[in-house]
Amino acid sequence: MTVLNSLFPVFVIIALGASLRRWRFFSDEILSGLNRLTYWVGLPCLLFNKIAAAQHTGQNAANLFLVMFLSMLGGIVAAYVVARLLQLPATSTGTFVQSSFRGNLAFIGLPVIIYSAMAQNAPGLADHETLAVLVLAPMAITYNAFSVLVLVLGRKKIDGESLKTIALQLLSNPLLIASTLGFVLSIANTPLPVWLARTTAAVGQTSLPLALIGIGGSLVSVQIRGSLLAASSAALLKVGVTPVIGYLLATALGLSPAESKITLIYLSCPTAAASFILVDQLGGDKHLAASAIVISTILAVISLGFAVSLT
Repeated sequence: MTVLNSLFPVFVIIALGASLRRWRFFSDEILSGLNRLTYWVGLPCLLFNKIAAAQHTGQNAANLFLVMFLSMLGGIVAAYVVARLLQLPATSTGTFVQSSFRGNLAFIGLPVIIYSAMAQNAPGLADHETLAVLVLAPMAITYNAFSVLVLVLGRKKIDGESLKTIALQLLSNPLLIASTLGFVLSIANTPLPVWLARTTAAVGQTSLPLALIGIGGSLVSVQIRGSLLAASSAALLKVGVTPVIGYLLATALGLSPAESKITLIYLSCPTAAASFILVDQLGGDKHLAASAIVISTILAVISLGFAVSLT
């Protein structure tokens, strides 16, 4: 029941978004605006509010980030090995690698973590949320930077323009901006004015359901095409191999059960839907990217179930 209560709300809301889009309740333009609203306004407000109020969780967040970062590197190495075995062309290799490590942390991972803590009636629910948010911000930025890097490497064209693209991706990232502002206030021990705290909290609360509805609506228009073997391999690496690496690292570094759960849920998330947009912009294999997103989302029901139940 804990697993059901943790995952069911997430995937039901995703299914709701898919149904609404299929029933033409909203158009592609509205869906695009909804996703932009969540990414540029809702999630930044959530991060800013939680991080600004965070206290005494910096070291714990650093430990989680270390495990996730090392797991990501392990997943990247494994992906390059598998891509070589599959004899993928260079342009497809970058897409394959990105699909194998870039997880949907904000839109799926964070809701599952919060619902999981609620389902278990875990003590310190606010601390769970804060820790999950503190890890989400730097990992989202790290995923973004490494995604651009592997896609550019796939084209074998590293130059000043490529480095400029990576720098602009980072500096204009709303999650980075919101997180930085929140960290500054947290370190300065400056409480938010009541009006600002309530405003960002209210807007931030809308981000999770809107994100899940947006994921569902986006998946409706994604078609599985191209090499199913490559797409399935990328999905298995993302929701199968990377979480195993994370579990071994979390055990070796002595993370607490709560910290391990947050880490494993994040690592078990499917490939981020935003990865398709980046592949399209940087000239990667769009069919492979789209197929990996759909297949990994289906398989993530199993991987997230294990992540919720094991710890």
